[in-house]
Amino acid sequence: WTVVIDGQSSVQPTTNYDQPKVTGVFTDRTSFTQVPLSTEGGQKIFIRGGDFGPTHPSFLGDVRYGPTGLEYFAENCSITEHSTWIQCITTPGIGESLYFTVNVLGQQSEISTAKLSYASPAIALLAPSKGSTSGGQRMRLTGTDFAIRDRLV
Repeated sequence: WTVVIDGQSSVQPTTNYDQPKVTGVFTDRTSFTQVPLSTEGGQKIFIRGGDFGPTHPSFLGDVRYGPTGLEYFAENCSITEHSTWIQCITTPGIGESLYFTVNVLGQQSEISTAKLSYASPAIALLAPSKGSTSGGQRMRLTGTDFAIRDRLV
């Protein structure tokens, strides 16, 4: 609509959604729990917040996370409940205290106070168990969460 007064037309008003907000990040949406993420990636995460918009795929931009909220890009993200829930898949990574940001229609959220962490590496077996003090011996480490697929390592 346009209002004309004495030959001057009004400027078209515009509106935007409010800036998205991340209020929680969970590995289980039902129990609102958090467990360390696999460094291999491929794990479902659930982001709770507000102003994410409708479930239509064209509204949600990227979901990022990391020590500053920007290092990793979550994959296959979708708004699963109007304005309040996003589900994503993690990428391979490392680190503790990973904060999140969400982009909806070009508006990026503030960096979340909610955070998750990747699991710490765990060594299950070291072979051989003894070696020369002069070095030069090859060792074999067996364990989990060594982050060998993380592009940042």
